[in-house]
Amino acid sequence: MTDFRAWVATLPPMRGRIRIERVDGTPEVVMDDPATKNSLDPYMMVALADAFAVLADEPVVLGGDDRGPAPHDFVLVGLGACTSMTLAMYAKRKGWPLASVDVTVALDVSASTPVLRRRIALEGPLDDDQRARLLAIAEKCPVHKLLTAPPRIESELTR
Repeated sequence: MTDFRAWVATLPPMRGRIRIERVDGTPEVVMDDPATKNSLDPYMMVALADAFAVLADEPVVLGGDDRGPAPHDFVLVGLGACTSMTLAMYAKRKGWPLASVDVTVALDVSASTPVLRRRIALEGPLDDDQRARLLAIAEKCPVHKLLTAPPRIESELTR
């Protein structure tokens, strides 16, 4: 934990933090670093999940300093990573010759309802039935399920 705190101390002052918690409410990471409470950078945050930290920010055109992905980028990354991992696990369990999975996710906000466009490239000597099955499995990855059957969001002020 000391190395992690030392790394965080090297970050420029930011507006706050985001902490991801387990379902039972136990924090994955608890860090009370005064640097995270400073407001010199208008939007930059450190997002904490377990022992991992990632910077989040807005692009310069939106008033940020572009020091990390924007919040919606994390949603796209989550869907892409979950898709890739789910397909790799499924193919491994089936013994299929899947060499790699490349997933590209884009957010289209041009219509009245935003659309997530996911393109999946499968490498390896898969037959047509295996490829079709992997596409169907992509629709069942946990993040896909979460985004297509949105959860209720409960917010509360804690201080």
